[in-house]
Order: sequence, then structure tokens, then C-alpha cells
Amino acid sequence: MKSKNLSIIVAVVVTLIIALCLAGRCVHRNDIQNFQLTQSISGELAVHSDGGYYMAFFPRKWEYPKRVSVYFSNKTDESKDQDAIVVKFKNKGEGTISCNIIYSLFTDQQRIFKLHEYFGGNMDLLDMKVLSKLRDSIQSCASVINSSEAIENRETFINNIRQSVVGNKELSEMGIVLEQIDVTDVDFDQVTKDLFQ
Repeated sequence: MKSKNLSIIVAVVVTLIIALCLAGRCVHRNDIQNFQLTQSISGELAVHSDGGYYMAFFPRKWEYPKRVSVYFSNKTDESKDQDAIVVKFKNKGEGTISCNIIYSLFTDQQRIFKLHEYFGGNMDLLDMKVLSKLRDSIQSCASVINSSEAIENRETFINNIRQSVVGNKELSEMGIVLEQIDVTDVDFDQVTKDLFQ
């Protein structure tokens, strides 16, 4: 009888251990500043945006921040990459623009699915897409004025950049909402600088 009771106790303990291990794979946690996209074993996608725990049975999981702040700059205290934006003005003068971009990824469910379809959880690809659109917008603003006008009317030039970047429609359709741009530095080629010294 003792042998039978011992066997039952061992079976119950083993079953509990297996159940706890499986439960650990089914309970997931999300922080409030992020959202997670999960794909179930049946292929169904779900978005989890609230902070706390949720149940999902053996999903594949990707995590995105709801809001991202990234610098594109040549200053080492702002960016580890030398990725300031080089532009050419109407008079062939050149400038280098460093900036901080704040963009949001948490929108409606369909755009989140589209965002994931494009980028698959790769934040570096996301940043590169934002940088590409940023370059296009800033170059568009620079190409219609001379470099000397950009120096003389610096605030107008920066405001034009802000207006062309914030709310970019193409990025918005991909689930990326540009909220804010802060131009941290504008540097000009030496010929342009010499005109103003």
C-alpha cells in the first residue's frame, strides 16, 4: 500500500511540475510603455497594449515601444552613428542637419498589423525608414532656398522642416506617426559660412 501511495504522490508531483512549466509558457507580461503582437499557433494575430499579464498559448511574440525617440546626428553624445542629414540647397551649397525625432507606433489594430508586416519587429529597419523619409522631406525644404537664405531665415527654414515632417502621410499609412522633430544643429559648408563672417 505504501508503494502505491508513493507512486501516486510521485505522479501528482510530476504532473504539477509539467503543468507549471506549460503554464509558464502560456502566461505573458507586457509593460505599459510597450505593446506586444502575438501570433498563435493557428496563425491568428493579437495586439496586447495594456500593462500586466495575459494568457496566450505558445505564441510567437514581438514587442514594440509605443513611442520612440531617436537622434539622427553627427554629435557623438546624440547618436552613435554619423547619420546627420546632408542636404543641398538651390545654390549648390550644402548643410548638415542634426535632429531628434519622436514617433509613435501604437495606432489602430490594422495599422499595427501593417507595421509588423513591413518591419517584423526590427526596430533598426523602422528607424532607417523614418530616416529615409526625413531625408526626403528635409531635402525638399532645402532645395527651394539658397543656403544663405537658410542662415538668414533659420527659424523659417526649421519651421518648414517641421511642417513637412510631422504627420508624414506615407509613414502614417505604415503605422508610424511622426509626432515631433527638434532640430538640434544646422551646419553649413565653409563657402556659405564665409559669406556671413
